Amino acid sequence: MPLPATHRPSRSARFKAWATSARASVQADTSAAPRKSKADRLRSWAASLGANLHRLSLHESAPPPAYDDPDADALPDYALRGPLGRGAFARVVRATRIADGGEVAVKILDKAALRRKRTMARDPATGRPKVTTALDAVAGEVALARTLDHRRVLRVLDVVEDDARLCLVLELCARGPVMAYDPEAARHACAVSGGAVARGRAARYVLELADGLAYLHARHVAHRDLKPANVLLRGDDSVAIADFGVAHRFAGGLGGSEGATDSAAADAALEGAAKLARLRRLERAASLAQISGTEGTYAYWAPEMVATAAAGEKVHFNAFACDAWALGCCYYNFRTRRNPFDVADSVEGLFDAIRAGVVDLSDAALGAEERRVLAALLARDAAARATMADLLEDPWLRAAQRDDT
Repeated sequence: MPLPATHRPSRSARFKAWATSARASVQADTSAAPRKSKADRLRSWAASLGANLHRLSLHESAPPPAYDDPDADALPDYALRGPLGRGAFARVVRATRIADGGEVAVKILDKAALRRKRTMARDPATGRPKVTTALDAVAGEVALARTLDHRRVLRVLDVVEDDARLCLVLELCARGPVMAYDPEAARHACAVSGGAVARGRAARYVLELADGLAYLHARHVAHRDLKPANVLLRGDDSVAIADFGVAHRFAGGLGGSEGATDSAAADAALEGAAKLARLRRLERAASLAQISGTEGTYAYWAPEMVATAAAGEKVHFNAFACDAWALGCCYYNFRTRRNPFDVADSVEGLFDAIRAGVVDLSDAALGAEERRVLAALLARDAAARATMADLLEDPWLRAAQRDDT
């Protein structure tokens, strides 16, 4: 096992030590009896030089030492390199796969802490109260994520666990979240520019996210928590949708009230115009992809999620249309660095503003075409809201993405 970095001599120090040893060896040769010939001494010195240089090259070719991580023993196939982030129940570290040197991110979750977070809800199958834990939710998230395979979705590469820890090995998105939010300044900052996302780059991000959401929706999966913190950037500046902790997969068919039995497998197999037509139907329907539970981040909730229900009734809404609204909020973040509804006084004040659904598109940074796309994504009426098919076919977005300015 390599020594920790703090105990490893520098290369120059190791060379000096070798040189001292070599000189001592030559001096010993000159004083030894019987005295060696000059040729013999040179051969001895050359052999010593070759052996020491060989040892030096082997030492230098070894990978840099892993940092001292308390969970390293749970991941024998990975060398942990340093922290990337931390949350309430998990932390993320950078790591190297020992087998091939590939770089990954490892999300390490504390099972005991997840078990302590409990939720009680009525089981729809039995009608009885059922207690679930956050660990159950994570298990469901992992099971879902491992079925997804798309260039716009963060890949789960491996799952390693023991009694105390659950470790998710993920593809490394070297640039992190597309934007970071500063609550004091109430502004987002782009990971690339440090300010707003450039117009062309923002158009490309929106198209890539639409591509990823189209993939999910065709498989009857709603993300339900799309926001800049859950949009990660790879080293090549492409996006990956992350965090499926509150995602919902609709069981059975989504055929609608006429009784069709379209399955997720059939929808996923569609291509071209048939796929786009199906997406438009799924994402605008009042009888398909319906859900009543509200999950995710308040600032990205759609108006229908905060609608007031009649007494004794629940509000149902299209989960895919809510993903489209959240994408509109992300686009607004990218270009203006603000949220569409900047209401800081109370959650209820925020909900009132979202219910009204009036979005200020007067920001000077926004061009006329950007206002058009934003107005379509942030349409208060879910049935009139832009779908992923609309975005993928939008000629301005497709042209604008080629200009990262």
